[in-house]
Amino acid sequence: MNTIQITILGLFLVGFLIFEIAELRRHRMNTLYLDSIGGDVVLCQDFRSMYRMFYIVPLIGVVEGCINPFQNNRLILAIGVLCVTSGFFLRVSAFSALGEYWSRSLRFVRGASTVRHGPYRFLGHPEYLGRMIEVLGILIVAYAPLTMLILTPTLIFRYLRTIVVEQSQIDALSEPARGQS
Repeated sequence: MNTIQITILGLFLVGFLIFEIAELRRHRMNTLYLDSIGGDVVLCQDFRSMYRMFYIVPLIGVVEGCINPFQNNRLILAIGVLCVTSGFFLRVSAFSALGEYWSRSLRFVRGASTVRHGPYRFLGHPEYLGRMIEVLGILIVAYAPLTMLILTPTLIFRYLRTIVVEQSQIDALSEPARGQS
């Protein structure tokens, strides 16, 4: 791993830590609000597993990048930086669009309308997709092709499975509300 890669990954790490602290703060504030309006926590093991993978896969990729004798060229580094940056901005716009309804735990709020602005106009799960793009970018910057080939399909599978399970649980929670109308 060369000094450019180390510098870029170090900057990503600092930015990631700052954003995680802000995300935790917002989660705490929004959880109080969601609890006050009766938001039901949707328990999804796949959701937790997918989030763990969002943290584990980049770490494995960085370790692989450290022991990998090959170096990235500047174009590949630029593609990785572009992926991380675009994934980050997609996540930030998803948080903004959800406002006080965003939290780190999936919650169902009866009577709340589905968000259809910001990135939600085009995507059903922009926050998850943004994280996936960030992970891919980190693996590109770290030059971790084995991690990319082995763990990215697993991460994509978790992502898709989480979406399906989440939707089925939300549909199940929505049924009593439809029956009362």
